[in-house]
Order: sequence, then structure tokens, then C-alpha cells
Amino acid sequence: MSERSLTTRKLAWRVAGRIREQLHKLRFNRLLNVRHDYRDLSSHLDRWRKATRHTQLVIRKRWLGVLPAIRRSLDYLFIDLQRELTAARRITEQWEPLTIPAFRDLIADLEQIKDEFGGWQFRDNVLSVTTEPITLESVYLGSFAIKLQINHFDSLDRQRIYEVEALDPNPAEGHSNTTHPHVRDDELCEGDASVPIKSALEQGRVADFFLLVKSVLTTYNAGSPYVALDLWAGGVSCYHCGTSVSDDDRTYCEHCDHDVCNDCCGKCEACDSYYCTECLSTCPRCDCAMCKDCRRSCEQCGEAVCVDCLENDVCTQCQKEQDEADEPDEPDDDGREEGEHEGEGGPLGLPPADDDANTPPDPAILAICLGEAAGVS
Repeated sequence: MSERSLTTRKLAWRVAGRIREQLHKLRFNRLLNVRHDYRDLSSHLDRWRKATRHTQLVIRKRWLGVLPAIRRSLDYLFIDLQRELTAARRITEQWEPLTIPAFRDLIADLEQIKDEFGGWQFRDNVLSVTTEPITLESVYLGSFAIKLQINHFDSLDRQRIYEVEALDPNPAEGHSNTTHPHVRDDELCEGDASVPIKSALEQGRVADFFLLVKSVLTTYNAGSPYVALDLWAGGVSCYHCGTSVSDDDRTYCEHCDHDVCNDCCGKCEACDSYYCTECLSTCPRCDCAMCKDCRRSCEQCGEAVCVDCLENDVCTQCQKEQDEADEPDEPDDDGREEGEHEGEGGPLGLPPADDDANTPPDPAILAICLGEAAGVS
């Protein structure tokens, strides 16, 4: 056996011994907690015995006036006793002495860790491994170091005894402390793996622990991330609906200076530019979408319309109404101007001219017609 291999094996035995030592402390701390919980139950049982003696005395002395107060006191005591009995039963059901793994089992775990992660490190009572570079949905997140604090096994029931550190941090945009959708401030959001991870630690199955943490790191749960994975691709949240969008699926509104998704933007038909839906309105004349820069107010009706529906500061509707008001009255159906009289003849009651324009009218008839026109009978 080479000197390096011998050194590695000695270190493995040292790590295994430290883990066993900490698991013994954890088991002893749990026994202390059981004793403390049972002490609380004993205190409530003493209160119950005192209340029972007091009740018997009241009944014997026939102090009926104090019975309502005693009953209220007993009601509160029943509630406390029920709570303590439930807690004691739960502790008893879970009170199974921890099985401390043998040295050979811990050494085998360390060998498995070496095969899975290419090695492990132990420094300052911290057992750590390094993952391969992790990529989720084409987003590069880099490698992570999983660090297990061996000397804190005895406090496993009170606090997290490991952390996940990004070695090549690529945090989410605007969230420098979030280096992974499920890692914030070096703390892993365990999700459904919470119970298996704790079980592996309290049983000393360190290989299973590291593999479980790695599994969480290499899986993306879109339902419960600290920050959505889209923000690692340069995406942002839509200002209006909150949907995470990438650079290719967002639009910048120059009016409100906000980034919005494609569903929350529209096109101004006057200038062919895109804006958010809140900065667009509809022209009441032509129903087209218009932005703030492409709408004007009509001087006559005051309504805001698009520039295409405005001429000389007057909208098309007001211009139409003005043109109709300026048009002259239409002539009668037969084409005569106002003031002409109907009759069998032409103007002034003269008989119609013959078809032959060169034939002069009869002098007698002309004299009669002229006399009628002058009022001569």
C-alpha cells in the first residue's frame, strides 16, 4: 500500500470515528429531551392530584358556591393534560434508539462518495464534496460544494448542519444571493427530499445524504423555486402580469420604461412601434391602436383621435358635420329654381315655344299673355 493510500485510509477512519462520536451525542441529547418532556407531564399530573383533593374537600364541606370556579379551573387543566399526553405519546412512538453504524459501514460510505464525486475533503471538521458543473434547461449554474459539519450532528434536531456553496457563482439577475433556483444564501430548499435527507444524517448514511442533495441540485422544480430559472437566461418579469420572460420574448415600453411580455404589448398602427397595452388606446374614429405620441385632441369636440383621423386640428367626424352644414339647399324635383310658377306655358305664363325655334309667336296671343302678366283684364 502506498504512503498516500495509507494516509487517505487513516483519514477515512478518523472521519468515521468522528461521525460515530457525534451520533452518540445526538442519541444522548434526544434522551435528555425525553426526560424533560416527561417532567412537564409529571408537573401537570401533580396539579391534577391537587385539584382532585380540593374538589373532594369542597364536596365534603358542601361549599357549593365555589363549585363553578373549581369547574373552570378543571377545564383548563384538562386542556393542558390532553396536550401533554399527546406530546408524550408522540415522543414514545418515535423513541427508537439510534443505530450507530459500524466503522466498516462508514468507510464503505466514504469509498462510495469517492466513486460518485471523484473524491472528498475533510478540513476543520467539515466533510465536503464537489459536484460536476450543473446545467438546468440550458442554463449554466456551475459547480457546487456540499459541506457537512461533522461536529454539529448532536444539534441535528435544531438546525441545518450543512450548506451548499456555489464555486463558480452565476446568480439570478437582480438576486446576487441566489446561485441556484433552490439555493439562497448557501441554504438548500430541500422540498420533498427534506425527510429522506434528515433520516440519512441521523442514521449516519453520509453517502446517501450527499447523493440526495446532489439530486435536488440537478433537478428543477418550477413550482417552488426561490427565483424562476428564466432569470438566469437574462430574462425579467413582465411589469404587468409578472410572468418571467427571456430577452427574446419581452418588449421595452418607451412610455412607461417597463419590460413587458408579448401578451402585454401591442403595436401602434400610426407609427408601427410597440408599447405596453396600458400605454396604448383605441381611436374612436377608426378603432386603430394608437400610442400617446400619435394621438391628438380635436379642437371642436375635444376627443383624442389618431393623427390619421385629424386634419387641420379637426377630427374626421367634426369635419363631416361641418361640410354637411355648409352645403346649399337642393333644387325641386323638376329642376325649377325657387320662385318659378307651374302652368301650361313657360315663364310668365307664356305658351311653350314651338319645336321650330325660328317661328315667332302669334301677336294676338302674345298681347293677351303680356296683359295678364301686367294685371290687365
